[in-house]
Amino acid sequence: MKVNVLLADDHKVIRLGSLFLVKEVFGNPVIREAGTWQDTVNTINEHPVDLVILDIEIPGGLGVNMIPLLKTRKTGLKVLMLTASDEAVYALRYLDQGANGFIQKSAGEDELKKAIQRVYDGKQYISSAVKEMILENRLTKGKQTSINPFELLSNRELEVCRFLLKGYKLGDIAKQLQLHTSTVGTYKNNIFEKLQVNNLRLLLDKFQLYK
Repeated sequence: MKVNVLLADDHKVIRLGSLFLVKEVFGNPVIREAGTWQDTVNTINEHPVDLVILDIEIPGGLGVNMIPLLKTRKTGLKVLMLTASDEAVYALRYLDQGANGFIQKSAGEDELKKAIQRVYDGKQYISSAVKEMILENRLTKGKQTSINPFELLSNRELEVCRFLLKGYKLGDIAKQLQLHTSTVGTYKNNIFEKLQVNNLRLLLDKFQLYK
């Protein structure tokens, strides 16, 4: 039985690289590609998919909410998050929502292939850095002090924060997340308050400190 893999990323170069890796892992799989969130959903609705390798920044995406939405559409679907975003800030959120693995695009070829195989086999894949984060969180559970102030943000606030750090304007963020601009502004205010910053420069400095 052939393995069915969906590569969901808006960058063709990334999809091409993933395609070669997937072929090395599975030999002769059925590979489909999607460049937007809507294309991803449509492909999963219309075709057999065993494993989706998904970029958290795919256009039209819904952040961590993408994971349960995909899994309710396809029983047994495995989801590996492939991302350029910092795993120290984002990995645990996606794993908590049901992602089977989380790996950075900067990872080496052998590590990427290992992640693909493990996730397809029904195992979880996380880097050693994320394992340390999980252990540290367990050891400090119940304490008042948070290790990372970004943990104070809700899932939606974290998504807005990600776009702010990339220099997106409120209107552009609203389009990406399908929200009203005023709603994004409220999220921005909440982010600044929780992280105790009052401008984007300080927000970036704090992100660099805890990444």
